[in-house]
Amino acid sequence: MDTVCCELEDKAKKAANGTMATFCLDGWSNVANDPIIASSIQVHNKVYIVDIIDTNDEKHSAENLAIIADDHMQKAKEKYGVKIVAVVTDNAENMNSMRKKIQEKANVVQYGCSAHQLNLLAKDLLVPSQIVSRIVEVAKIFRNCQQPRAWLEEVNFLKPQLPSAVRWNSSVQVLEWFVNGWQKLRKIVEGHQDYFNGTGKGAAKLIRDITVFQQAEEALLCLKHVACALDDMQSIPKFGID
Repeated sequence: MDTVCCELEDKAKKAANGTMATFCLDGWSNVANDPIIASSIQVHNKVYIVDIIDTNDEKHSAENLAIIADDHMQKAKEKYGVKIVAVVTDNAENMNSMRKKIQEKANVVQYGCSAHQLNLLAKDLLVPSQIVSRIVEVAKIFRNCQQPRAWLEEVNFLKPQLPSAVRWNSSVQVLEWFVNGWQKLRKIVEGHQDYFNGTGKGAAKLIRDITVFQQAEEALLCLKHVACALDDMQSIPKFGID
């Protein structure tokens, strides 16, 4: 494994050496809830990892992120022999401030991820949050409870995926699950009224409500266009600078 890793690193260094690169920085929590910061460069439409660190109890302030970014940009220059001409992050307030601090010291273009901006637009403006939360309430019953999950299998319908802030288009997926499976969900509710008059009463009310279905259908129609644009945007190489 070490040998393969070294071979891949050598190939990456040769491919990137002497080129202009876009530097990317992102932060999240891993499955153990550890705070992670990862950096990479994009060169000739390919991405190469610079560093991944656990920031422990260090606050992700703009000042601290700027220090980390400076350190990782220097590592990128030394490791890959690149000239960094642009810096891109998501559009969180701390990241926006961090990019401005970097631009004050370095001659680089800085910008927020366009796909992330589009995702925020869809979440904040295009679809009322209450309709998504209602569909999530239904989805949780069929994902997390043993009997409803088994009844889904009986009607040959998939278990829902719950939305996640780090999985763009996941709201589209749960809306699509509800709209496409609405008739089957109604059939399950009517066939198991003892359960849905008790434990699943809240979900049953939402499933039976034609207005909820119509709102979900309208939201899905609206978000579908954004989802397609997001997929296209993330597949376009020119969003990195070579």
